[in-house]
Amino acid sequence: MLSIIDFVCISANITGLLLGCLGGFDDKTASKLSYDRALLQLERLAKKKGITVKVLLGGRTLDQFLKQYHDRLEALENDARKVVLQLARADNIEVTPDDKHIIDMMGGINFLSLAKVGVEYDDIKEGLLDRRLCVIPDASNTPRFMMDIGDKLLVQYCVGAGTVMQGLPPEESERTVCLGPSYVIEFASLAVTEDNFLLIDMDAQKDPDAEKFGTRYNKIPLTGTSQFVRLVKVGVAIATKKGELTTYFCNLRDIHGSPKKFRLHRLQHIIAEDNGFGLRNSVHVRRYLELEDCQSFEDVKRFQWRGGDLTDPAVIRRLAHLRKKGWESVKFAKYSDIDHMVGRSMVWMNNSLFCLSCSHSWNQSAAYSRFIFGSWGFGCAKMTYGTGND
Repeated sequence: MLSIIDFVCISANITGLLLGCLGGFDDKTASKLSYDRALLQLERLAKKKGITVKVLLGGRTLDQFLKQYHDRLEALENDARKVVLQLARADNIEVTPDDKHIIDMMGGINFLSLAKVGVEYDDIKEGLLDRRLCVIPDASNTPRFMMDIGDKLLVQYCVGAGTVMQGLPPEESERTVCLGPSYVIEFASLAVTEDNFLLIDMDAQKDPDAEKFGTRYNKIPLTGTSQFVRLVKVGVAIATKKGELTTYFCNLRDIHGSPKKFRLHRLQHIIAEDNGFGLRNSVHVRRYLELEDCQSFEDVKRFQWRGGDLTDPAVIRRLAHLRKKGWESVKFAKYSDIDHMVGRSMVWMNNSLFCLSCSHSWNQSAAYSRFIFGSWGFGCAKMTYGTGND
């Protein structure tokens, strides 16, 4: 749990963040900070799953992995798909015409998971160099990487529950959310529980009803300024009817001063992508997949469920259903959902490294593929897929 001593120490450094003086790292320092954080995240995953980082990366250290694959994504994809074929043979999953699309899907999942390792390293390094990320040291001198939450966020919602059931027409599944411009949020967090995650209201004095927004701790003055800061409380809910799935959430105030509820994993990814981070913004990945401006990896045939074959009966039924509902635009909502690639029981599992922005349909297809394989499909080790929580 984040102690009040931690937060006082953090708040003492926030003045520097406001002035932008905690950025401006040189290449060597940014590279080390980025490497260390990527490694710590992988070590968290390896420990949770009872393996090692070397096993996770196919017998390579992180340094060896980055040197071998950083600029060689074709080789990485080929090797990632070979790993999935080996797992299929080991588990006697037959490569029949009916099963091949599942193996292809798992191969795509595995490649994307490994590509994200290089993307995460680049994001932290480049974010520190160009000041999209700032560092706040806590009481133990652990660096906390922070992103600014913009006052206008473009958010994709699912067409059903997120749009039509809210009384909006289906074509308005993508809309702008206007927030009070006074929040910063942690990137690449190492937090295990919600109590240790950093989401900070940078102008707490403007909040006339703190409890309404789920804040915690008393506001703390920023030295040398008239401003106050306050930690925003992150709550947790467990959906027992959906396999004990853990969801973290928070409330921020919108431009009108009213509370706006967010799922933490969605908020983290919306903010990260708004700041230019994540797989969908990676220049290396987009160039390799030959994506146009409005395209995502889901537009590439080999990453699609059943290869995007429009003659497939299931696809035909799906399109007919969308037309009947008047929801044709649902197929364009490519960033309306988050795929948890290693689980979701701990806060760090919601990080950019371990999640993927995707459509709701692709997320469901990925979950089904993992169920068939009995494995998460992240990296080169078999990590047992159970409820989807761990």
